[in-house]
Amino acid sequence: MAQIYRRHLQKCSHKDDRNYNRCDCPVYISHNRKRWSAATDDWQTALKQAAKLDAADSAPTRITVDDAVTAYLIKRSGKRQDVAAAPYKDRYMLLKGSKRQQSLSRWAAEKKFVRLDSITAAALDAWRGTWVFRENSFAMKIHSAAMKAFFTWAVKFDHLAKSPFDKLDPVTVEEVPTLPLTPEEVSALLSTVVVCRERDRETMTTIMLLMRWSGLSIGDASCLRRDALGKDNRLRTYRKKTGEYVHVLLPTFVAVMLREQPGYGDFFFWDATRRKRHSQVSWVEKRLTRMYDKANIFPRGGQRFRDTFAVEFLIGEGTVENLAMLLGHNTTETTQRHYMPWIKSRQKKLDEAVSRSWIAQGVVEPQRTAIQ
Repeated sequence: MAQIYRRHLQKCSHKDDRNYNRCDCPVYISHNRKRWSAATDDWQTALKQAAKLDAADSAPTRITVDDAVTAYLIKRSGKRQDVAAAPYKDRYMLLKGSKRQQSLSRWAAEKKFVRLDSITAAALDAWRGTWVFRENSFAMKIHSAAMKAFFTWAVKFDHLAKSPFDKLDPVTVEEVPTLPLTPEEVSALLSTVVVCRERDRETMTTIMLLMRWSGLSIGDASCLRRDALGKDNRLRTYRKKTGEYVHVLLPTFVAVMLREQPGYGDFFFWDATRRKRHSQVSWVEKRLTRMYDKANIFPRGGQRFRDTFAVEFLIGEGTVENLAMLLGHNTTETTQRHYMPWIKSRQKKLDEAVSRSWIAQGVVEPQRTAIQ
């Protein structure tokens, strides 16, 4: 902040009072550890000069969209200081995009937004309306949050006075119900592996059975390391904050199929020298989609195998706490939110409590059949 003061002349009667400003001594300006004469003895004129300096400090820079995107991605890459090392979702939405989804850089170039501060909230809202993500989905929310973080960064580093993204309505997520696969549906999907090339059929069969019996996500299953499977058929899934690993026991036939995979170096299914992780997951997803279509099973997705593992675990009267640990949830609240309708032991306890209240009220019911 710029400050002004008088530098009193030797003959001034107020030379010992630096803050006295009603004399005619010259006025000086102090700003950013530098001092210079305001070239005036009028206090009000000097105040206007100081105000202009402060306004210049707070004015946003005239950075271009491309330069801002590059600077942000370099910051997001951390110590590597490389755009290519930034998180994929940031590079996808800001720089890379795809044939179906425009990145911010490509969209801005098409709309002739050269400077970052020329982008308006109305234009951003119209652009977000063209996004290919499903309405009210987690993907929509995640990528919207990535864009909001970019504009928040631009404000923080004085590239913008305020974020135009703040004016957009927040993305509300529509909860997708838990939809486990029935045994018949699992069998149908396994039989439709013929839609894949012959050399991919064994791989896809093994990946589906792995997700079904381990609860791994499609990303973790597709990029599973060979050293994660122990000799005792226990699969290492993740490491807790305490440093201990969590393992899930696999059926012998699944473990045998895994070991029989030719593999690629350190991984069962993923050739890390040819594909990035997200490309490997996309490769599996595309083949799963074709198999779902062939079996006429909807909705589609690898998540349904994970849901099947979780629901079958609960139907077998496994506890929510143990399931949360197996699935890698930080708290049981997440597990309960998704799998509450399938917690068999909880419903049994509720039925028993209601039955006891009936007895207290003199109502006698015949023996009830246990929940199947």
